Amino acid sequence: MRVEPDSASPAFDSDEARNHFLRANAEAVYDELTDGLSRAVRVEDLLEDAADRFPGLVPTAAAVEAERQHLQGDKQGLEIAYGLLLAHVLASPRAGAHLVWSMLRPSQEALARLDEFRTTGAVDLGTVRLRRDGRERDELIVECEASAEPVSRAELAARAQHALHAATGIDER
Repeated sequence: MRVEPDSASPAFDSDEARNHFLRANAEAVYDELTDGLSRAVRVEDLLEDAADRFPGLVPTAAAVEAERQHLQGDKQGLEIAYGLLLAHVLASPRAGAHLVWSMLRPSQEALARLDEFRTTGAVDLGTVRLRRDGRERDELIVECEASAEPVSRAELAARAQHALHAATGIDER
């Protein structure tokens, strides 16, 4: 089933409307955003693409960033739409498995920093730092820190997984 985002998308004027649409179309929307599951798309990119291709289904990154400037009680709750889309995608065995697989793949940043890790034995990816301990067994040390910007547990786990993959070369698909 092909979803035509520009002409067939309903007016998403409420979370209820989004939920109703996604109950029937989440897998088709995900197929559109991943070119029939032929591309591994990370959550951040998936949400940006959805905002562009399905106007109103999820907010734009700019709208969410603007809302972050407000206190919780003053927010409109724009990020709820993100949760609805992701919940429906993850509820689909086919689309959900593909999204999880996509998130477990090394990020572009981890791949770009692989040579640095191989050369120096250490790499700092922001909230995750990896270093070899240099002892006989040469254990990999993963250090995680809280950052000034909120990072979800899923993102932290994904960064650690990517860093581990970059360090070991093991693909755990």
